[in-house]
Amino acid sequence: MATEIETILQEYTDNLAVHETERDRLNGRVRRLERQLESRRTALARLAGPYWGDEVVGKLAELLAPHFPEYTTHELMGPFGMRCQLSIHFYKKAIKPGDPWLDDNCLSVTFVPGDLRDGEVYLLDKATDTGQFGKGSLAELNGENHPRVPMPDTIEGLVAWMNR
Repeated sequence: MATEIETILQEYTDNLAVHETERDRLNGRVRRLERQLESRRTALARLAGPYWGDEVVGKLAELLAPHFPEYTTHELMGPFGMRCQLSIHFYKKAIKPGDPWLDDNCLSVTFVPGDLRDGEVYLLDKATDTGQFGKGSLAELNGENHPRVPMPDTIEGLVAWMNR
């Protein structure tokens, strides 16, 4: 028969063994969850979201091109500036070294993102210069003197805006 002290010590060692078994089980689970979390973080870091330049402006370029048959090629350029503007440049002659924007060789339209989660895309009205920001200032260089205007709802409306 065990003494009172032996009983107390046995109860303690039994409880300690149960505790250590549960701790080891939980630590193993934590390690598995940490590996899963790391795997999910890696997947999240690699997740490529939709890029508005390709999925909006690029598609608009393809839809606009047939409306300007005298322009044989086009390119998407940007993003540029603080507004992350993107431009479509339509060219009459092939792009070659030099200045493809000279004379009437190039027709351009510049898009400015608004709240893209709400589908907001604007046009940059380069025909209007507010003069709000001084020549050579960072804001002026980033196109801030040109207001954003709502983009028309139709390709025909966009073509008309570009031809104004």
